[in-house]
Amino acid sequence: TEFLKTHWVAILLIVAGTFLRFYQLPEKGILFGDSGHDLLLAAEAVEQRQVPMLGIASSLPRFHQGPLTIWLSMAIYAVVGFEPAWYFWVFAFIGCLALIAIYEFSLVWLNQKIGLLALALLAFSPLAIAHSRMVYHTVPIAFLTVVVLWFTSQLLERHKGSWP
Repeated sequence: TEFLKTHWVAILLIVAGTFLRFYQLPEKGILFGDSGHDLLLAAEAVEQRQVPMLGIASSLPRFHQGPLTIWLSMAIYAVVGFEPAWYFWVFAFIGCLALIAIYEFSLVWLNQKIGLLALALLAFSPLAIAHSRMVYHTVPIAFLTVVVLWFTSQLLERHKGSWP
């Protein structure tokens, strides 16, 4: 109960942000040409049993999309095939992880007020909500940015868990 008393506002913000990311999903999920192209190439990679180490070529062939989202799409395809709902749910879940991660990071390294402010901005930002509702390589950026900040701060503090 002490936890709930201390973090009740954050819990409400996370619940509200999660609702906004999952409401009418997958019917209102965002799938556009580039993301559909990425999904087709991920499926092709699974079918050909190849792992694209650089990711897939972008619209400028000398550049590549990062491989992490492609690998995630490949894993989803390997389990459920082309069932779009699962892609939307997994990517929305990553957006929800970002909500929790930004609050936790702020609690540990900054303070609760900054954590609540950052959480509120991420929970209700229309662009952050839209990003969480699409299947695209930009979705994990918020979550992975917090993960990098966490490990960088661990490294600066010289903690044993700082090697990643």
